[in-house]
Amino acid sequence: MQDFINFIVENIERVILAGVSLVLFITAIALIVHWNKKDIKEENNILGNITTPRIFVLDLGEGKVTYFNRGSYEERKHGLLPQFFQQFTAKEVDKLDQWINSLMDPDSGASHFYKVDVFVRDMRRSYASILEVTSIDFEKKIIHLESYLYRYLKPNDQMNLTVKKKENIGYLSAEELHKVYRRSRKQNKGVYAAISIATTASGAQTHRAAIPPHLWYELQNQVAFYRRKSRIIRFVDHHTVGIYFPRCSEVDTAIDVFQNIKRRMSGYLQKNGYNEYSLGIGISRSRQFAEMNMFFKTAEELSLYALKEDGRLLIHDPNQEIKDMDLSLYRSELTQLVARKGVETLYQPLVDAKTVEILGYITSFSITGSLFTNFLEAAQFARENKQNEPLIKMVLRKAVARYYNMRRNNKHLLFIPIGLGGVEFISDAFSTQPFAADIKMVFMLEEQDFANTFVSVEEMLKHIKKIKKQKYEVCLIISDTELTLPDKIYGEVDYFMVNDKILNHTQDDERERLYLLASLGKLLRHQKPIMITDLPKWSEIEYYIRAGVDYVASDEISKKDATLLTIDKKKALRIINFSKRK
Repeated sequence: MQDFINFIVENIERVILAGVSLVLFITAIALIVHWNKKDIKEENNILGNITTPRIFVLDLGEGKVTYFNRGSYEERKHGLLPQFFQQFTAKEVDKLDQWINSLMDPDSGASHFYKVDVFVRDMRRSYASILEVTSIDFEKKIIHLESYLYRYLKPNDQMNLTVKKKENIGYLSAEELHKVYRRSRKQNKGVYAAISIATTASGAQTHRAAIPPHLWYELQNQVAFYRRKSRIIRFVDHHTVGIYFPRCSEVDTAIDVFQNIKRRMSGYLQKNGYNEYSLGIGISRSRQFAEMNMFFKTAEELSLYALKEDGRLLIHDPNQEIKDMDLSLYRSELTQLVARKGVETLYQPLVDAKTVEILGYITSFSITGSLFTNFLEAAQFARENKQNEPLIKMVLRKAVARYYNMRRNNKHLLFIPIGLGGVEFISDAFSTQPFAADIKMVFMLEEQDFANTFVSVEEMLKHIKKIKKQKYEVCLIISDTELTLPDKIYGEVDYFMVNDKILNHTQDDERERLYLLASLGKLLRHQKPIMITDLPKWSEIEYYIRAGVDYVASDEISKKDATLLTIDKKKALRIINFSKRK
């Protein structure tokens, strides 16, 4: 014993160091176990909420609610109706209450799906959620709801977050995305991967019918799990989600990430009995494309085509024409789009830069829940596949009919974008709408379309005169800071318009901006009104008004809307002040 004591005394420093190290090691192990248990508990709790929806039975007549997790009816709980609303964020309760009440009106047309934020008190934060109506008893005033919780999606209301707001990471505006893409492309980097979900019937025929919204949100949720500062998420439509990897040169990382997404999403589908759905992945490299939209669109198209392939993952081969892959799917989509009139019409006021009087409304077209990302893509595909006529006629009739029913001033002009290929259909489009003759219409044509389509001045003039012969006016959209058409064409049109196609290049480039102003100066001698649209902020509005532009349109002044909006008085005074300081 004495020898042991002597050993300790002689080696006291080593003994102390060993003892401290042992204590630190035990403490570290205990903390790791504790935090792992906490993480596992939290993850299991959240994943349980995600994969197991909560059922709510709202008895509006009695003012009561019954709720339980699916499969756990014996553990159901009862309470008063306010308990149902208490779990949602305060900002959304009023709108949610309105939605619940509208469901009791069979003629209201209220959607049976509602996206809302749920405040989870145990975790002290909000999560995105969707409520799905499974049944309604109008006589007894009872509504059955299922609630799905999404751990990784950005909530609408982030005021209740007590942790760092990571929900914003991985989401960029179109303008910011263009900047990131240009930097990445210069370094020969950039990989984009997309995953699509659709039903697969016998014969491996893919159907892009509407899917339950909670499946669409769950796919977004699984993709959002992988968001990072260096990964940018794109929600394409109600079937496809993508991630852009601007720092990657090769596809390895994208393959690993999307195989994991597919595995988790497939497990979710199997667990909930959605065996008729299939998942496809498409991947492309930016260095193989000269234009960003085509780079993204290729991977998205490949993901749809991959739904029919055994591997369910396709990587773009530059030697293979994407258009030859699945044209039947696109043709069918376009036919359905026309049949259901699935193009939304939006209007934006175009205002006089001096008086702020509204000259008219610029029409734009929007598509949601479609294979096509936007209307321009649908119109381009229609032209290439000789389906242009039904699409053009449908959007013209819809735009003019809505405008006619809403207009308050017969002097206002209606500006409508139309491709050169649609000019021949104008007369037939309005043959069933006699009221169209009472509307002052201006058709907007792209300068670049003329340059790319025709060689002779006579062919260009023929299209302009065809529109004017029907007593309509022509607005030429200036597509480049260099005026590319014969001077006679600029003299024949009635208006000149500059939009976001040029402004995206001039906003951060003073030289390009000066080129644009010089081009507009050349157009002044034709004595036609000059308009600028899509101005992103007030500083740009002021710049161009002081430069002498006649008419402006911007979301800052008045947003694009399904109705005909007017101009707020304060904004009108601000514009007038810009004009006075010229």
